Amino acid sequence: MWTGTDWFRFTVVREPLGRVWSAWVNKLLLRHPAFVEIADRLGLTTALPRTSDRLRGEFLSFVARVRSDPVGFYNAHWAPQTDRVGSLPYTHIGRIESLSDTLDQLSQHLGQPLPPIRRSNSTPLRFSPAVLDDDSRRALNELFAEDQRRFGYPPVEAP
Repeated sequence: MWTGTDWFRFTVVREPLGRVWSAWVNKLLLRHPAFVEIADRLGLTTALPRTSDRLRGEFLSFVARVRSDPVGFYNAHWAPQTDRVGSLPYTHIGRIESLSDTLDQLSQHLGQPLPPIRRSNSTPLRFSPAVLDDDSRRALNELFAEDQRRFGYPPVEAP
């Protein structure tokens, strides 16, 4: 399977900083039941913000915590994707932003059309680089530099 040419080995990655934001919103801010205990144990419980400034402050606090100890706060939802992808011999590494390219290649490999695939796991608050201050933008760009390089995502710039 790992070396055969008849296998289509693929994975899909996502723009790193938007992925971190989405994970924070869905897992910590909205208190996903499976993450309440993890957040408490790691000291990542997020106060419920009532203003956009407080929302931003809570996210920047999260970024600072992860930056201070990326190993201690490691979680697959906000860890670099390079760690997850590793050096496996993929035939294709796609991007969620252009999932149709990956699905087209998979369909071509199978020799038949795929059934419709619905999108799920969306976030109720879209990421904007404006939420970041200079320190957090720099920290996240450093933390995800290898993802950006390997998967072709540019560093996030100041808006």
